[in-house]
Amino acid sequence: MTRSHTLVTLALAAIVGCHSGTPGVGSSSTPPSTVDDSAREPNDAWKVEKREYSAPSLRALDKRPITGPPPRIEVVQPKNQALVARGPVMLKLQVSRWKLAPAPGNHVHIKIDDNKEFAIRDVSKPIDLGERYERETGQPLREGSHVLRVFLSRSNHEGVKMPSAFDSVVFHYRSKTKGWSFDGKRPMLTYSRPEGCASDPDRLLDFVVTNINGLSRKGYRVQYLIDGVHAGTLFSWSPYQIRDLSEGKHTIRLTLLRPDNSPAPGPFNDVTTSFEVSEDCRFLGLIPDDMDDEDEEVLE
Repeated sequence: MTRSHTLVTLALAAIVGCHSGTPGVGSSSTPPSTVDDSAREPNDAWKVEKREYSAPSLRALDKRPITGPPPRIEVVQPKNQALVARGPVMLKLQVSRWKLAPAPGNHVHIKIDDNKEFAIRDVSKPIDLGERYERETGQPLREGSHVLRVFLSRSNHEGVKMPSAFDSVVFHYRSKTKGWSFDGKRPMLTYSRPEGCASDPDRLLDFVVTNINGLSRKGYRVQYLIDGVHAGTLFSWSPYQIRDLSEGKHTIRLTLLRPDNSPAPGPFNDVTTSFEVSEDCRFLGLIPDDMDDEDEEVLE
């Protein structure tokens, strides 16, 4: 083989090597963030954007213990599957062993379908749900079928993590939505925080899981994705803290996964919401500041 043939052969080999998919200089199979492999498995649904960024960090916060009998909430009205053909939808709740208080005290979170939740601090009288919903969201309650979810919350908007602290019913306003169905006994994720705009660079991440025995590495788990970049999996039903968020708008996606790492079916089990960090917004101060680095938990 002549010297010129040798040079051509080496050049062709270099070109093939660049396009073979073999890891090497200039190739990257992972985004800048540390991503748990499980964050990408479910049907390739999660597309992690490849870009440079300053990644926020995540840590689990301690569950605050509740002594004595567990608190309980029950939707007394409307009854499950009730059809409210005329007049307002009246909401009546029964709360036990959980003292409600004016802001910023303990309260009840109300969520209709997957719309923005709002707080109720007095359940001594029935509440016009449609009027309250329109006041809080700026939108009238639409005609048709709805899922009402309620859960007990602490003063910092952290939900009480006990099965008895959650309840849900289906009701139909004016008429039933054709072809609509919902099974409230299936595993379900209810997103809560963060939401809205605040000046805090650290925000509370909180959610409720129901009809499962919590979260674990061998059971159900929750996948998170922040700003399309920072992804991972949560194996404990706990409150979490998102730390070091940059100023501006952010998105977060939570997905409830089954033990085989596939998405759990259900209309609320894959939710994406946006929130904002801005100096022009109020300071929430929702995160306990009495934790040190020893309290951090490494999340995969």
